[in-house]
Amino acid sequence: MTENEGNNGSAVKLTVSVRDAHGDIIEERCKDDDLYLMNWGVLIATMLQTGINTGAGNPFRGFDLSGNSFFCGTSWASFGNPTGGTAYNTCSADNTGRVMFGVSGVAPTLNDYRNGNNMLSVSPNAPTIINDGNVMKIIFTATAAVENEITLSECAYYVILPTAGEKTAILTRDTFEPVTVPAGGSITVSFEYWLNGVPTPEA
Repeated sequence: MTENEGNNGSAVKLTVSVRDAHGDIIEERCKDDDLYLMNWGVLIATMLQTGINTGAGNPFRGFDLSGNSFFCGTSWASFGNPTGGTAYNTCSADNTGRVMFGVSGVAPTLNDYRNGNNMLSVSPNAPTIINDGNVMKIIFTATAAVENEITLSECAYYVILPTAGEKTAILTRDTFEPVTVPAGGSITVSFEYWLNGVPTPEA
């Protein structure tokens, strides 16, 4: 992929790799249109509200993994008030975040709150930020090993949103052409959150 820089765009690039029991890559899928969900907007808006307004503000509505709605950003303390509210680093340091893999051909929609048919989940690594010119990329990966052969075609990323209620919610979800992970093999997904540019197909 090449970079389309300076167009103020944003995108999620998704790369799925399947390895056999010997560690050799046998299949790979790449997509440049993974969907940001409403929960992503709730997270960003709450962060901005916290930085701008120390009083009560309009709440933002998201959906947890059970499909229950919750409101975030109703007060300064809801995101982590360093002068007395819930501490951000204590409500998100328990390694609860997961990448979930499933089997579904149903395309993602803005208000999705879970995979269509979840099969397994795994803890991702910590994200990193890199820049190439003005393009910023937030990158993290997750690898799941399997004992038995399994076919997968969707993935989602969930976190504990740093609110007073510590709601667990997915931020992105996507489907891809099915891949079969052989017994003893593994599947790795790489997420790239692009800002100030979007990936474009190579000529």
